[in-house]
Amino acid sequence: MFDANTWDVLSKLGVIAGLTTTVFSLATYFMVKRQERLLKRYSRNVVERTGDNPAVLVVNLRPGNIDAQVQHFMKKDALLANVPQEMFASYCWQKKPLIDQEDINEILGGIHAKYTELTEKGYDSLSLFYAGPTIIAAMVGAMLSNSRKVRVYQLDKGEKEYKYWGLLEPLHF
Repeated sequence: MFDANTWDVLSKLGVIAGLTTTVFSLATYFMVKRQERLLKRYSRNVVERTGDNPAVLVVNLRPGNIDAQVQHFMKKDALLANVPQEMFASYCWQKKPLIDQEDINEILGGIHAKYTELTEKGYDSLSLFYAGPTIIAAMVGAMLSNSRKVRVYQLDKGEKEYKYWGLLEPLHF
């Protein structure tokens, strides 16, 4: 049914198919690596730039005032040192020692009002300093997740210094 010539042609086609697959695989590999490098470079640029009109939002739901501590940190941080005072907003809720479920809507409304003030002033990057319960932090994160670039800072209690934790990612469902 198949003579030697047919098998010779099929053998050559197999070699061509193998070489073609190898070329396409290598091309795909190098394209993926290039995209990875570009994404890393973009991420580094996003982290290292504040933008033309940076803003700071401080949310304090714990006893005491953290504004002075945040402003002290801002003076030492290269990205935040030049944030104008009018682009600094602070929300502090200290009506009672413990936050009840009934208080959450009032708190989120107050935080949203401060955020709206900064939005109306035209910020292009926001640094968020938060002190309070984790569940409300998750709600604030959901509220701000589709905003312009939002950097999140956390107080490192051991070093008593704020640490940059990363950019707030948009919600994806």
